[in-house]
Amino acid sequence: MLISLVALTATADDSKTAEAQRLFEQGERAEDAGDCAAAAKKFEAAAELVETSQLRLRAGRCQEKVGQLVNAERNIQRGLLLAKDDAVLRKVGQELEQKLKGRISTLVFQIEPTPHPEGMTVVIDGASVSLDKPLRVDPGRHRVEAKARSYDDVTQVVNVGEGATEIVKLRMVGAVATTTTPEVETSTRYGALPWIVLGVGAGSLGASIGLGVAYSGAKSDYLDESLAIDAGCTLVDGEISCPAQLENASTAPLEELRSRANTANLLLGLTVGASVLTAGLVVTGAVLAASNEELPATAAWVAPWISADSAGLWVSGGF
Repeated sequence: MLISLVALTATADDSKTAEAQRLFEQGERAEDAGDCAAAAKKFEAAAELVETSQLRLRAGRCQEKVGQLVNAERNIQRGLLLAKDDAVLRKVGQELEQKLKGRISTLVFQIEPTPHPEGMTVVIDGASVSLDKPLRVDPGRHRVEAKARSYDDVTQVVNVGEGATEIVKLRMVGAVATTTTPEVETSTRYGALPWIVLGVGAGSLGASIGLGVAYSGAKSDYLDESLAIDAGCTLVDGEISCPAQLENASTAPLEELRSRANTANLLLGLTVGASVLTAGLVVTGAVLAASNEELPATAAWVAPWISADSAGLWVSGGF
């Protein structure tokens, strides 16, 4: 058993000496109770205040028992250095050092791409480590985290045996650019207005085309040979000739055709005018939307439909 702390350096500050003595005694009690992990912490804390060979060797012995081999090696080597010509302490330190021989494990990093990304960091069990040389670690399970700017984070868990060498392959993959969701106040600056206007414009244009077809059909019917003959007109050399008195006639065929043609003509004019106005609004809305880089993407599908006497609009999507 290692000797107790019976004397500290004469030049040490009295308050530090007293605190180191208190920590040493707590460490002894913890070690006697079988709690070597707690004892090692107390011995190391005391050595930070007043460093002696005894404290370093006691800490190293406890750490070896609980598998903290890397820290144990560091403390034992420091204790041997401080022991100098003290044969008893040197013998104890050498025996402890022999217990550690060949038991510490090693991690070797293989990083892709080569050379590894500038500013890359690797953290093992919460502590940053160097990438330039193999890393000596305690046997057991370790969490490895690698980070680099513009690359996805990489996390691995490795389990290395006592005295073994484990190759840790870290393949860094370039991060995919993502589009962030704009804030509410910017996303509602113009909202769905350009798309609504676009839908109205498309509907108006579709209605105009449909009414134009209806108007053309009305004129065609008006000039239809059979209807003209029914109204009292005659067909001469392929052309229809109507008596002058029929211009103001109120016969059923002519009145019906005249009403259809006039209504179609009126609606056609109104719709074309509305379409021109709507087209201007569409252009304005599109320009505003294009100038707002933070406007969220809106999907819409608009298509007019027409027939000989009617028209409509299909609109699908979300605003």
